[in-house]
Amino acid sequence: MSCNDPTREGEAIALTIPARHVAFLRETFTIARDGLLGDLAEHPDQLLNPKYSRREAATYGRLLGALNTCAIVPDDDVRGTLRTLAITTDASNEYGRVVLEHCALYGLLGQIEAVKNLGRAPAARKEGR
Repeated sequence: MSCNDPTREGEAIALTIPARHVAFLRETFTIARDGLLGDLAEHPDQLLNPKYSRREAATYGRLLGALNTCAIVPDDDVRGTLRTLAITTDASNEYGRVVLEHCALYGLLGQIEAVKNLGRAPAARKEGR
């Protein structure tokens, strides 16, 4: 389902967000919006671009609203804010390292379990191969 944006800035799209993701997204968007609003209220003179910070805070507000309505106008602000948040979250959570470790451990486990399922061990490779 989609609906028209009353401001005519674009067409709203319907969002399908799994229930288990909503709590995480709501908390993340709230923390980001409130942090920006706090910075704007407490020390706007220390911000590099207060106008951009206000705009980003408003975008987080729109994203929070989208969690309630399951619809949003996907403009450049929304795309940019989500892209930056995804990149920042991956970096702060060391996503690349986590994926590498996950693949290494489960890859090794898969080989070990495959041997169990076959009932015999494959021939070991000699050094240097």
